[in-house]
Amino acid sequence: MDSPSPKKAKKAKSSATTTKPTGKVQGGTSSVAVHLLNEPGRAVPLLASIPSADVLKGSDFSLYAQESSLKKGGPVTSMSHFVRGASDTVEYMSDQTDVEINYGQASQLVVGVYDRSTNTVTLCPTTAHVIDRSPISPPEAEFTASTSSVGLGYHATRAALGQAFGNSKAKRAIADFEKRMIDPRAVSMTIDAMQDNIGAATGLLSEPQTTSQPVIPVNSSATTVDEVYPLQTIVSTDELSALDVDHILNSSLSKRSGLLPARSHWASYMITRIGASTSTQDLQILVYVACLIGLFRQMARNTERRRIEEHNPSIPSIILDGFYRRFTESTRSGQQPVMTSAHQVKLISHILVLCLRLEHWTMELHRIREDLGVDDM
Repeated sequence: MDSPSPKKAKKAKSSATTTKPTGKVQGGTSSVAVHLLNEPGRAVPLLASIPSADVLKGSDFSLYAQESSLKKGGPVTSMSHFVRGASDTVEYMSDQTDVEINYGQASQLVVGVYDRSTNTVTLCPTTAHVIDRSPISPPEAEFTASTSSVGLGYHATRAALGQAFGNSKAKRAIADFEKRMIDPRAVSMTIDAMQDNIGAATGLLSEPQTTSQPVIPVNSSATTVDEVYPLQTIVSTDELSALDVDHILNSSLSKRSGLLPARSHWASYMITRIGASTSTQDLQILVYVACLIGLFRQMARNTERRRIEEHNPSIPSIILDGFYRRFTESTRSGQQPVMTSAHQVKLISHILVLCLRLEHWTMELHRIREDLGVDDM
């Protein structure tokens, strides 16, 4: 058999033929029959999610599938497929997903399709795709001369006639006009030379990464997502080790949010999802984020170190030392540290990167917005 080739999957039809009914839902004077789709090989609806983003108008999506196992005379029960879409400026692409569709068995995701003509609901086992987005680079602009070749030919002919038959005044006017004319080819060569000179000059500039920058340095040689923002550039190992999390792991789910060093919608949500497989470092990062969120809110009211320590007795001193070192600066009088707008941006960027790291680089923003009091994010 030849190797399977990619092909575009057919769209799911709402009027799918169903088999045995699984039940009826009574409501008012009518009832809705519910069926479970049990036809292997039939097109079913798929779910797709684009986290923390709105789909641009004019985006067109398609499903592509590659059959991975075929049986002679039988349906396709396993396939590898992905979703791709694009607009004028953004391209959407999901990871290639290997799916084993178990018809008639338990399924994690089911889509109900309502057929108004027969008053029935068909339950279709399906899968979900998480779609990433990337900008589409605009085409390189080409230099076009503002003066057409027809115009240049007209002026050349007019200048030749003026030089041959015109008086001295006309000849001076033609000479002045030619001095003011711009040669498109010379302009194009000048632009290319300027770009080469700028590229050669800026290539010698160094890009030092200092602690005063409001964004986290990026590891340009990273090969995985976790290596883009190395953890050691955000928080030190000593700071994480100072956070004791054993009492959180040994407590019940209902009491864990109360053991956090600061109130946080995001941290309270995440701490209830911690299981036995969660590493100690991830739990320490979660508690550290809760500390940063609490300090971010309190620094807006008072930046004095003594007051901060009184209101946060559960935060270790090494955490406070790192916080003041990274996100504040001393005044000329040397009395109280100050958190500038640049330090606030830097602190928010640290919090967001740590949140994304714990949520595997896909997260909903509404909880962290409530914690930080930021509307536009």
